[in-house]
Amino acid sequence: MVDWEIHNKLSLLALYLKNLPDTIPLVHASATQYGFDFYAADDEDILDMGEIGALNRAFEIRLGQRNNGPIIFKERGVGLEGVVDVLKSYFEKHEHSNEVALLHKWLDDLITAAEHAYASAKVPVSTNHKIGVKLNLYP
Repeated sequence: MVDWEIHNKLSLLALYLKNLPDTIPLVHASATQYGFDFYAADDEDILDMGEIGALNRAFEIRLGQRNNGPIIFKERGVGLEGVVDVLKSYFEKHEHSNEVALLHKWLDDLITAAEHAYASAKVPVSTNHKIGVKLNLYP
C-alpha cells in the first residue's frame, strides 16, 4: 500500500494523463511508442541493474531524458496512461528500498511534464477537469 502523498500524486498524474490536451496526438494502444499499458521489465536489465534500475532505463528510453527541461509527450492514450499503474506497482513492491527515490523523481517529473503539456497548449489545468470528483482513482 502506498502512502497518501504518493497516492495523491499518482491520482493527479492519472487525471492529467487521461485528459491531456488534444494538441498531443491520440495513439491507439497497438501503435504506441510508450507501451506502459503492458509493461514488463527486460530480464537482462533486471539482472544488470535491479528492478528499479531496469524501470529507470525503460523510462529513459521510452520517455526521453529529463535533464534539459520537462519531458515532452509525443502521444497520449492508454500506452502512456499505463505509466501510473507501473509506478504504483513499483512503489508498492519496493516501498522499503533506497532506490525508491528514483520513482519519486519520475513521478514528479511526469506531473511536471503533464503540466507543461497543458501550459504549452494554453489549456488551464485548473479548469480542464473536475479534480475533486475524479482525483480518487486509487481507493
